[in-house]
Amino acid sequence: MRLAFFAIALLITWGIWRFMRRERLVAVPQAPEYEPPKHIRLPEKNVVLLLCAKPGRILDNLKIFKTMHELNFQFSENNVFEYVLPNKDIAFSIINGRPPNTFSSDPKTMPPTSVLIAVMQLPIGDGDNQVQHFLLLRSVLDEACAQLDADLCDIHKNLMNDKKFFALQKEVETFEQSYTALIQNDYRQHHN
Repeated sequence: MRLAFFAIALLITWGIWRFMRRERLVAVPQAPEYEPPKHIRLPEKNVVLLLCAKPGRILDNLKIFKTMHELNFQFSENNVFEYVLPNKDIAFSIINGRPPNTFSSDPKTMPPTSVLIAVMQLPIGDGDNQVQHFLLLRSVLDEACAQLDADLCDIHKNLMNDKKFFALQKEVETFEQSYTALIQNDYRQHHN
């Protein structure tokens, strides 16, 4: 009797083992890729900072190009420098502070400038990680200022300090939260 129970248990165990070893293909319907809503206006925000030459000085054109190259900016067909992320999204751009706000492809023929303008247009990509993109902007601009011997300023040419950066970061954080909430709300309404 014991031997019969043992044999049955062994058969059941072997059956379960064979069943578990087989590969299972489960057909899961692929959800359609989410498209941002076209029926509502999504929020946008521009972060603008200036890289200003020290008073009474100008920025060296050759040094500008060298610095932008070293910091991995790409010179765009629009004749501005763009900081491109690995996923090909543009994180921010550097434009010339001197009208027409573009750079010549040859820095030797370009008129001198005393201001570079950094522009970050939010949202970047799908709207996630906007604060991280802002922190990247700050880090890259700090390095650019060090290499160019320039000051980082707000749009009124007032020096940026930690308090101003924190306030600007909070604005970006609030933008990211409201943008994400709007997208999530729209997704829930149209996919539930």
